[in-house]
Amino acid sequence: MSRAARKHEKRGAGAERTQEAVAPAAPREATSRPPPRLWPLLVVFAVQAAFIGTIYVLAVRYAPPPAVAPLDALALPGAEATIGIRLEAQGSPVVAPRVAGARVEFSLARAAGGESREAEVNQAGVASAVVTAPAEPGVYRYRARLMPSEGLSFAGEEEVLLEVAPADRPLLFVVVPDSLSPDRQKTVLPGATSALRDLSRGRSTIYVRTNRLSASRLRAWLEENGFPAGPLLTVATRDGGRTLRTELARLDVSRRTKSDPWAVTSSNAEAGDFAAAGVRVVLLGAPGGLEVDGRTVFALSSWDEVRKKIAGP
Repeated sequence: MSRAARKHEKRGAGAERTQEAVAPAAPREATSRPPPRLWPLLVVFAVQAAFIGTIYVLAVRYAPPPAVAPLDALALPGAEATIGIRLEAQGSPVVAPRVAGARVEFSLARAAGGESREAEVNQAGVASAVVTAPAEPGVYRYRARLMPSEGLSFAGEEEVLLEVAPADRPLLFVVVPDSLSPDRQKTVLPGATSALRDLSRGRSTIYVRTNRLSASRLRAWLEENGFPAGPLLTVATRDGGRTLRTELARLDVSRRTKSDPWAVTSSNAEAGDFAAAGVRVVLLGAPGGLEVDGRTVFALSSWDEVRKKIAGP
């Protein structure tokens, strides 16, 4: 073989090796991966949901029953009056017992006429009934009783007062407990009990409380400390409902201004509301006088001064 032929043969062999070197590799067989396992997460979520559900059921089952707050009233003799109760949830409203639709019976003692009415608790937790005020002036006590019903897991009773006072009988509004106690019902202001008992002989005493306070505890505190009996009006603070002005308008206090109504409070705002309704006001513990809507609000420092101011010389 000539030299040229051998050289050509070497070039051919080198080209074949080059093509083999750059030839694409055979594709590898794809390996199958198992799908992610979700069932452990589902089990965890199911356990958590069951735990939360159990806690909720137990919370609902053992939730404290709502407090029964009386909605007392003032009426003229023989006139219609609206009395009622409010069921106030204790603790979180999420787990509070269902009260809407429950039936309430309002009954007056037989000695006072034996009148009875039924009412249904609305979505706001209020049950009210229209009654006819007795002809004889005085304080009348109605029993408000939650009647047994399906789905109602609690029962309760509360006393609701109706003050029957003729148009010419003077009224005395007392905002409680601040006007009677300097330390949230722990003690009583000096002279408050005797002064209020003396003033109540010629006046109908009406207590006013905000809906932040327990009506039952407040009424029990008044009785324990010897204060005269009287209706306990509930007014709203900042969360809607009956304000002091709307309550005074509902009671039609303006019709009783000739009877010289008075009010005792320790709040400037409440003093203004009373004065706007035509009620003369004692601002207890205030440092000086206050002029509201052209009417004088008298600033006094003690219940002895209050008695002398309201009773007169």
